[in-house]
Amino acid sequence: MKCKPSASIKSSCKGNTSCTISKKETRTSHNSISKKFDFTDLAEKGRLQYFYHSPQSLYPIRDILKHKTEPNIENDAENFDSKCLQKTNIIPFLKSNEKYLFLFTTCKNTELGKNYNKKKFIIGYIIKERFKNRYDENGNIFYAVQGKTKIFSFEDSFELKKDMKDIYNKKGENNARYFHRSLDEKRTKQILEHFNIHKPINKNILLNDIKKLKQLLK
Repeated sequence: MKCKPSASIKSSCKGNTSCTISKKETRTSHNSISKKFDFTDLAEKGRLQYFYHSPQSLYPIRDILKHKTEPNIENDAENFDSKCLQKTNIIPFLKSNEKYLFLFTTCKNTELGKNYNKKKFIIGYIIKERFKNRYDENGNIFYAVQGKTKIFSFEDSFELKKDMKDIYNKKGENNARYFHRSLDEKRTKQILEHFNIHKPINKNILLNDIKKLKQLLK
């Protein structure tokens, strides 16, 4: 899963309902798509979004040293700086009545031990509250999802086990690329109930870890 980085930021659309966009943006081919984003009457359903975990971190953050930009915890967003599964997952999520974007990854930190390393976990979620218009290096528009974000430790995360037939696809086996991404209300409820008994990681702790890793890139 390759992500394409953006070069600039130009405008945003806020609020919990359908949004209108500027005259400048109506010239883009995506105008007809963005008009369909309506966040009223969201259902208690979710969608999976995969990201690459940083092997250097005990926390479930993106792989900074490989220049991964998503999920963008700094801005409580997904697809904020890069187009990761934009057409196949993010736009369908924005157009749907699904409320939760569940972030999942494969734990890559060996220090966490065999109970976590190399296993897949949903480590938190973003509540779909608004979208933001973003632009790539060629001026083409794409969309970020933003909203209240909760990230949990691997110890408190929701493990994705192979007997979960509504998620795992037999053809793809353990490859996240082939997972069923849309989650029904029953599975969504199970995941939320799991997280409700745990405390999310303080955002400042995550930001400090991201900052330390970014310094290694200099």
